[in-house]
Amino acid sequence: PDLDTFFTGVMTPLVDENYTTFPRVRYDRYSSRWFILASDVPGGQASLPNRILLAVSNGPVITSDTTWNFFYFQPTDFVSPLKNTFADYPTLGIDANALYIGVNLYITDNQAFANTAVFVVRKSSVLGSGSIVVTGFPPLIDAAGVGPFTPQGVDNLDSSVNEGYFIGINYSGEANFTLLQLRRVTNPGGTPVLSANIPVTVPDIHQPLPVPHKGASFDPNTPNSGLLDPVDRRLINAVIHNGRLWTTHNIGVDSNGGNTSQALDGARWYEINLPTAEAPTPSLRQSGTVFDGSPSQKFYWMPSLTVSGQGNTVMGLNVAGANDYISAAFTGRLESDALNTMRPPVLYQTSTVAYTPYNNPGDPFYGLRWGDYSFTSLDPEDNMTFWTIQEYAYNSDADNDGNMDGYGIQIAKIKAPPPATPVANTPGLAPGHRSVNLTITGASIDGSAFYEPGSGFARHLTVSLDGGITVNSIATVTPTTLDLNISTLFATTGSHSLTVTNPDGQTVTVPDFISVNDYECTPQTVNNGNDSGDAPVDGSLSLRQAMENTKTGCKVIIITIDKITLNTTSLPNDMPPGVIITTNKACSAGKVEIDGNGITGDGLTLNGGAFFGIYVHGFTGRQIVANGHSDSNGASGPNYMKCIQAGTP
Repeated sequence: PDLDTFFTGVMTPLVDENYTTFPRVRYDRYSSRWFILASDVPGGQASLPNRILLAVSNGPVITSDTTWNFFYFQPTDFVSPLKNTFADYPTLGIDANALYIGVNLYITDNQAFANTAVFVVRKSSVLGSGSIVVTGFPPLIDAAGVGPFTPQGVDNLDSSVNEGYFIGINYSGEANFTLLQLRRVTNPGGTPVLSANIPVTVPDIHQPLPVPHKGASFDPNTPNSGLLDPVDRRLINAVIHNGRLWTTHNIGVDSNGGNTSQALDGARWYEINLPTAEAPTPSLRQSGTVFDGSPSQKFYWMPSLTVSGQGNTVMGLNVAGANDYISAAFTGRLESDALNTMRPPVLYQTSTVAYTPYNNPGDPFYGLRWGDYSFTSLDPEDNMTFWTIQEYAYNSDADNDGNMDGYGIQIAKIKAPPPATPVANTPGLAPGHRSVNLTITGASIDGSAFYEPGSGFARHLTVSLDGGITVNSIATVTPTTLDLNISTLFATTGSHSLTVTNPDGQTVTVPDFISVNDYECTPQTVNNGNDSGDAPVDGSLSLRQAMENTKTGCKVIIITIDKITLNTTSLPNDMPPGVIITTNKACSAGKVEIDGNGITGDGLTLNGGAFFGIYVHGFTGRQIVANGHSDSNGASGPNYMKCIQAGTP
């Protein structure tokens, strides 16, 4: 159904010509619900107090069978000094605890601006069919004009939060502005408390100009006729991710993107360090303006943005000019890009027709109203894919007046860079190991990186090796480093390829990445003079080092244990198949555990000397081959088997 029909049960009753407006939609991954917000317009104009309307789905997927719970509240119930006001342009932010709704208030008698107000909705109260719990706060702008205009509820994509935010440009009578006003909400999931204004100083903010566009219909008797209303300098959206707040809006700039004059419109964006106990004053980390300095002087306006778990940013926006129809575009930056910069915009939906609503030249001061809507969001399943929704001029009769004067909405999916390219691993692997640690190093090209979003997301980074190699576990150390634990129990010899797949499905494959070999290695001598297993003497390997060396690259290895008196219970216990141990020490080697990993055939060969406390297991065939020797007590032949404890596979 249309929006009016959808919300009919909670709209202001018994008023003719009531309709809905300003819809906002969010998917909340923390509750797996959809939230739809709107306001109504009783009587068809802003002459009566109105309601804020809310619908919440019962699950993550919307179908014709989806059940919705509907709620409403009337803003004038919370702003006692301003009872006769209309709540306009509701904004919406959401986090793990609450919904954050801001409005501009206009006097119902004459539609003059009165003030702004904000409301915090306890999220748990609207996840079922119970009563909505709303906390409203007094008007935010003081007599001196200090306070946020169009207070923007802030979306917070971080899960561990215990406070929420509103932000807006400072309301003032000055021609230029240099302040944003931040309001912090403590205890948003319980009894919310709203802070005083927290100012954030930013570069000058000029009022944007009405937007020219190709094919505009001009009325010589109406100033700015046919031009588009840029919807002033209010913030369009705001989002917190990785502990910082990002927001954006329209501003007027000169042809160099500066503040000396107003020649065209650009999209200004900010990244703000939020206040903390260590740094209680917020600060501007970076900002920039997307504008067109070419002679064509395209206007960029109606921007919205978000930032991914990787720290990359995408901003969707409209573009138009005297020689350009109204189209949809996006721009962005990688986390590694230079501060204060965005990449050149990309048109993803180009219009071929003019937007010329019949007999509607627009407001003589502001121009023809366009849009009021732009939204850019992050994929809730992978935390790295971007989606942006923008309007564009479309060849349709939107208002059924016989004129092709409509607009369309186009959704774009913007992918993150692919995984980093793994660099071929030169050491070989030996078959027959159940647990081998392997570090993967990748080369980054224009932001390519390994990425794992962590718990709470449906999609994750995966790594695979062919040739019978199994990946047991993956740990992302850096965007270009992975630590793997793999098994070569069933690996085949030869070269094998590696494939890394990021959560968004993009893959990179390196053929012949690593080899599995079946060969003997150079014999190693172990000469420990202590009980740690770590400190060699006479420059020899420690027993621990020698045993670790058997875990990659060799099927058969000879270890000579010389002058050793130690207990090796903490040493690795997964020796490779075909291990050969030679000792010159009689019955005093301590406890050595050797795991054959289930191999068949002759698993262990013991040469010379005598042994004590060696525990051998995991061999499915003949476990021990005993060669002749004599011990210090004169025993010889197989008698030294008294020093061996043979286990079962």
